[in-house]
Amino acid sequence: MADLPGEGYVDRHSEAMKFLLGARSGEPLHELAPELLACVVLEDDRPEFHAPLGSRLWTTGRVQQLADATHFAQLEVLNPVGSNLISVVTGARVFATVGSAAGMEVLVILDGTASGGAVIKPVLLDTRFGVAGTVTAVTQAFAGRPDLAIGAQPIIDAASLPAATTPVLFAPTDGKPVAILFPGRRVKVELNSLGATLTMIAVMWGYERQMVPGEDKVK
Repeated sequence: MADLPGEGYVDRHSEAMKFLLGARSGEPLHELAPELLACVVLEDDRPEFHAPLGSRLWTTGRVQQLADATHFAQLEVLNPVGSNLISVVTGARVFATVGSAAGMEVLVILDGTASGGAVIKPVLLDTRFGVAGTVTAVTQAFAGRPDLAIGAQPIIDAASLPAATTPVLFAPTDGKPVAILFPGRRVKVELNSLGATLTMIAVMWGYERQMVPGEDKVK
């Protein structure tokens, strides 16, 4: 692996520690308390540290999308082109409103067919960023039913619904995110079932942060 943006990550966490410890602007961290050793397990810090670290938690909120006789219902999350952000989708929950959904498959698809639906602006979960609905994430979401067939779309995860009232969960318990999205990339959950009376109900959540200079050169 080459071109790792190491110094950018050091600066990011150094500035966060100065903020948390009350250092004056420009004051070296070691002069604040020479005997103090700042020890943070990177990216495993307290949730309220996300803001000083430049991360913003978001959620799509509960989204309903009808299928029909020939199209599958989906909810997708997109990191817009030119955002200069990394958006990490950390979890998703999906279920279907039908009499018996047992055995219906839910797919997670990376960079698949765009939904074509209207923009859904995810809500920021940290109230330090303002009242919900007035300050929204840069990350975008869309719901729609574009697919007649899954075809060659890259499926990165899948699960079967045990019942209509029992949701499928992706990612929250295994320590890995659903996907890490650089600008212009997308991920979606899609119910691989048809039916004019079938409604998929889904929510996705994650966080976004500014890209560190050079991070787009990681190979």
